[in-house]
Formats: sequence, C-alpha cells, structure tokens
Amino acid sequence: MNSPTLTVAYSLDTSALVKHYHQEEGTDVVERLFKGSERLIISDLSIIEFYSAIGLKVRTKEITVKAFVDLRKLFANDLNQGIYEVATFGEREKNMATRLLIQYAPQYELRTLDAIQLAVMKSKGTETISAVVCADERFCRIIETEGFKVINPMRELPAEKAVEKRQT
Repeated sequence: MNSPTLTVAYSLDTSALVKHYHQEEGTDVVERLFKGSERLIISDLSIIEFYSAIGLKVRTKEITVKAFVDLRKLFANDLNQGIYEVATFGEREKNMATRLLIQYAPQYELRTLDAIQLAVMKSKGTETISAVVCADERFCRIIETEGFKVINPMRELPAEKAVEKRQT
C-alpha cells in the first residue's frame, strides 16, 4: 500500500508575492520557494493588492511607469497560465475576518486587509497550506498564532541568489 504523496503548498501574502516580480530584499528566498513548490496559493484580494503595491513603487520612484506596465502584464499572464491557485473571499471568509479582527485588532494591530487574507488562509487550512510566505513581521506573528508555519523572506537566510531579476 502506497503512502500518500505530500504536496508542498505555499500561501503567499501580497508582501511576499511582490518580491517574485520586483527585485528587492527577500526576493532570493521567494524565488527559491517558487522553485520548490507544487502549489502557490494566493487570495483574490492579493490580485488587487498586487496592483496597489506596484503602483506605490511607481509613486516612490522604485520603478518606472514602463516597469509598472510590464509587471502588470507579467502578473496577469501568470494568473492566466494558472501559476497560482486563487482562493476566493466569500461570505464565510467575511464572517471569519470579522471574528479575527475582534480577537486580534485590539492587541496585535490586525488590519482589515490582513484579516481578510488570514480568513482566506484559514478557509484553506493548515492541512492544505505547508507554510505561509509573508514579509510583514507583525502579520507573521498573528499567522503563527493561528497555527500556520510562516516563512518570512526578510529574516530567512538565502540558500542561493535569485536566478533572474524579474523587474524590467
């Protein structure tokens, strides 16, 4: 009788997702995880947050408008190619996000969008998600409290350098 094969599935918070498309601190760790994963899970909220995050990079002059357009197209192409499993935010997750805010916001500064992200992660469950990849230390602590293994690319030591720079 064969034992079940375990699938490595990473849930990517937007703070980590952006590092796959823009060379910055932590990109090398994220690239290594992309290569070693069989499933990459993002929430549908991450799609919206991604565009906001790269827009901010234009406003802060980290990237050009042309790079914004190129990154937007690259991300859209990856979505269309099915690189990511997109988990949706529905009524169940809205209720869960509200409960998480009531539980964590007063003491741990849980923000609304992070509560939504965490609710989507929780709906997938620790049995599905091998680890959550998140570059926000404050949010990492809350995710760990909820029982998930967390990989913070900002505190991990890189095993290798990223093979290519995704920024154009």
